[in-house]
Amino acid sequence: MGDWLRFHRLPPIRNPENPFTRSPQHNKNPKRAIPRANGILATEVTMNKRVRTLILGLIFGLLGGMAQAGELTDQFNATRKLAERGQPDAMYRLGQMYELGLGVSADTRKAYAWYQKAANDGQADAAYQLGYAYYWGKAGKPKDYQQALDWFSLAAEKGNSKAMTYLSKMYALGRGVPRDKARAEDWSDKAHLAEQQAREQATRAAAARAVAARTAPQPAPVALAEPAPPPAEASAASPTVAETTAAQLAPATEPAVQAKPEPKPKAKAKPKPKAKPRPKARPKPRASVQEQILAGSWNKGSRPALFLPSDNVKCKKADDTLRCSSRLITDHQYGTPFRFRYISTLSDFSTKGDFKVNHRAQLIEVLAEGVAGYTASEGEEESAPKATTETIQALLSRRRDQLDCQLVDDKTITCTGRRNKVQRFRRS
Repeated sequence: MGDWLRFHRLPPIRNPENPFTRSPQHNKNPKRAIPRANGILATEVTMNKRVRTLILGLIFGLLGGMAQAGELTDQFNATRKLAERGQPDAMYRLGQMYELGLGVSADTRKAYAWYQKAANDGQADAAYQLGYAYYWGKAGKPKDYQQALDWFSLAAEKGNSKAMTYLSKMYALGRGVPRDKARAEDWSDKAHLAEQQAREQATRAAAARAVAARTAPQPAPVALAEPAPPPAEASAASPTVAETTAAQLAPATEPAVQAKPEPKPKAKAKPKPKAKPRPKARPKPRASVQEQILAGSWNKGSRPALFLPSDNVKCKKADDTLRCSSRLITDHQYGTPFRFRYISTLSDFSTKGDFKVNHRAQLIEVLAEGVAGYTASEGEEESAPKATTETIQALLSRRRDQLDCQLVDDKTITCTGRRNKVQRFRRS
């Protein structure tokens, strides 16, 4: 009776989907209150389980995030050690971690400093990052299409498809270079081929990992020890008590003692003759900095260098310096044509590859209008002022510079001139 009254006083239910609505039929049939009450209790238990599950999920998520942060910090420290030892790939990964804030506070300046170091050592992805920054003027870099062209060219030579795509765009739009539809199409085809090769390589690597996982040896199952057999029960053939007593009283015969054979003396092993050490191969002497510079033709992007050995510049070794002169170049000022060449002196070479360049323009001759090698521009008036030898000399005197250069490797030279502008030259 007590249970009936207790459940009879529960709130009546009209709709099974909503247990909190009243129904007049509930009062007429109190037996319906028992399953309705059980449904209410089950709903409360389910809600409590969901809340408990949510709280546990939050706790484990926080713990997992803390563990992941610790792993990222360890990975950052390991990557920094490798980068400080001079590994280009580690320098690029460290720059990414600084840029994205993985294991360390995000710092764009430090990120691009490591990109610069990695790109100077020929890392393609880092060179692409620098080219992208100069192309769009991001990450504190000024918008400089010439710098972007140099870095994109380096990355494209290393097989970076994104850099090839930007080179195609620059040649198509004439940004940093004259418009050249043929070169734009050529770089576009190279980028498409490089992307296809990268996808095929990734597919092959994934297939190889799947095969290795399937063919990996499975651990041998642990064999369980068999239970020991139960002790044998006494059979009818067991000896009687009298027989056992007689056997115990019988005198035991001692076994005959066998003489042990004397050990033979061991023969002494003859010492093996020591192998004569092979003479170490003498390392080949490394070419000097001057010889490495003279050994190639250097280009700045797609154009020959003006003060290093190239298709337009010839250099000779003189004592501890290199003296270079370019081919004759025709120019004009105020309609007066003239010819000049660039003269450069490379000196102060160090064992680390550092050297200095003094670069200037030298006037050769002033030409008369109509001489072969000069064509007057359209719209040039006869009344335009004519330049004199003195004004041309003053113009060429401003075309001089002193640069601090470094031979990074046998295929790369970097030079820093006025306003700390960095120029990069590649050996073809």
